[in-house]
This record gives sequence, structure tokens and C-alpha cells, in this order.
Amino acid sequence: PDETCFAALRTRYGRDKGVSLENVALGEQVGVGTFFIEEEGSAYNTLNKKERDWLVSERKQNIREVSVPVSTLDNMIEKYGSPDFLKIDVEGGELSAFMGLSYPISVICFEANLPSFREETLSIIDRFSDNNMTRFNLRLENDFVFSSHKSAGGIISVLNRNEEVSYDIFIYNDK
Repeated sequence: PDETCFAALRTRYGRDKGVSLENVALGEQVGVGTFFIEEEGSAYNTLNKKERDWLVSERKQNIREVSVPVSTLDNMIEKYGSPDFLKIDVEGGELSAFMGLSYPISVICFEANLPSFREETLSIIDRFSDNNMTRFNLRLENDFVFSSHKSAGGIISVLNRNEEVSYDIFIYNDK
């Protein structure tokens, strides 16, 4: 819901009939949320209070707050159809965004910033690993960590290391 980012998207994709743009945040339920803005267009702008607190304490940033509309992934799927691939990178709000998803998606990718968001990451893994049909992999920069997909248990030990790292986590749903 960052106005600067949305304006850039509108400029780049606004005339593309194959692209639909929604200037909303994603969360657990439809409503209004508080969007914390470090600066217009910043990759650190977020709905997540923990991320906001980090910005204030570590980066010494003054944070502006604005109210923004919030929708759910389920609402987007009902409106546009189910994607084959879903990428979520919402600066600490991944768990909240996934709480608004009940439809199965073949491949999901999300960013996990460790160790700050370890518990949230493990909650997401747990949310999607309640069956034997789900496999996972981790990507660090441009390389996958494992040569083949792993069960949830196979990646949890990596996620529990006490390292400061950002992974893209891939979830493959074989249903």
C-alpha cells in the first residue's frame, strides 16, 4: 500500500491487460491496518509492529503511520483465481498474510528474516506441513540450500541455527 511503490507499478504495468493492480495490504482479515512508513518507497515499510520497533531501535528512524485498506489472499483468489505460484515478501507480515489464505497453491515462496522472525517462520512451516504431501526448500541469494525438496523437519534444523540470514522458503504442495 506504499503510494510511491504503487505509482511505480501503475506506470510500469497499468496498461498491461494481463496485470491487475490492487493498492491494499494483505492480512488475516479484511479491514483497515496501520502501515508504518520509514520513508516513501522504502523496502522496510510494513504493517508489522516488530519490524517497526526494529526500524526505530536499530536504524534510528522516525516512523510515520497511516491507515491502509487490508484484504486477504482468499479475497484476491476469489476475485482473480488461484495462482500456480505465490511470492510473499511483506517485511515481517508473512504469517498474517498466510492466515488469510485457505486455498491450496502449488508453489509458495516467502521471505524469512532470521533470527528476528524465526518463530513466525516456524509457524508458517507448521501451518503448511500438516500433511505428507508438502515439501520445502530454502534459497540463499540465488542458490538452493538442498539439492532436493525436504520435509518440514528437514529444514527446521537449518532455520533453528542462530544465524542472521534471509532465506526465501519454497513450499511445494503436491496435492
